[in-house]
Amino acid sequence: MTWVWNIATKQIMFQHTSVNSNNSLAWSLTSDVLAFNSQENTIVLTLWNAATNQLTSFQANVDGPLAWSPDGKYLAFAGTTTNQPADPTVSPISIIDATSGKLVYEYKQMDKQITTLAWSPDGHYIASGASDFAKVWSAE
Repeated sequence: MTWVWNIATKQIMFQHTSVNSNNSLAWSLTSDVLAFNSQENTIVLTLWNAATNQLTSFQANVDGPLAWSPDGKYLAFAGTTTNQPADPTVSPISIIDATSGKLVYEYKQMDKQITTLAWSPDGHYIASGASDFAKVWSAE
């Protein structure tokens, strides 16, 4: 379950029930949009706009962390944009357009479960990490 609390009023602003026990989430740095993965009939990536209270969902097989680009235009996540079963030999990082949900690029990474993901402040690089290594990818 995903809950968003208003700290000043101590009230719940938003809650979303999910059957997915691996719930990843990330706030956009440029807007009031929260991205999180949830599983309903299919595996989806959901965006909640706190200003408008609107939900937008995209098909995505999120298998780990989420990270917004510094300009808020793109969303990176460990996983794929297809509903195909995960390939145990590849742990991809997908980059989607946050407005359309369309795949922009997919990085392939072998034999590692991604546990952390971050964009560089200038948006030129994406760093991914696993239990025993870190890798930096060009985002251009």
